Amino acid sequence: MMPSSLALIREAYTDPTRRGRAAAVWAAGGAVASATGPVVGGAATLAGWRLIFIINLPVGVVALALLARTARSPHRPVPFDVIGQITAVVAMGALTFAAIEAGDAGPPTRPAPPAESSTPAASSAAPWPSPSSAPSSPTARGSCPACARAC
Repeated sequence: MMPSSLALIREAYTDPTRRGRAAAVWAAGGAVASATGPVVGGAATLAGWRLIFIINLPVGVVALALLARTARSPHRPVPFDVIGQITAVVAMGALTFAAIEAGDAGPPTRPAPPAESSTPAASSAAPWPSPSSAPSSPTARGSCPACARAC
């Protein structure tokens, strides 16, 4: 909501002075919300931890009531996108559900490397060397005797 509300300020106020004041009020509102949110949330948990989720309902109703009173943009007359809003709500719900269920399932496991094959094409396509192709002695690693002694 925050980036879109700042974009709305730019759209609503064409005068730079009024736009600056509106941005200052927007920033002050964000600062007050950042300071009071944890305090109100902490006080709400004293009554019950589920109350921190229920408190969003009246805030959302007030926001929708205020939004209904605003005029549409004269610069960009666009109808309300019902399908887009429903899709966004379903997508966010699915992501939240997936995050919750992923916590129960545990961290994902790394896939095992593919089984080695005896065909030359399969062994050359492997992104890592097979243990059998590793050099058996330090001198086999390179032709430089100094490098062989350092290894």
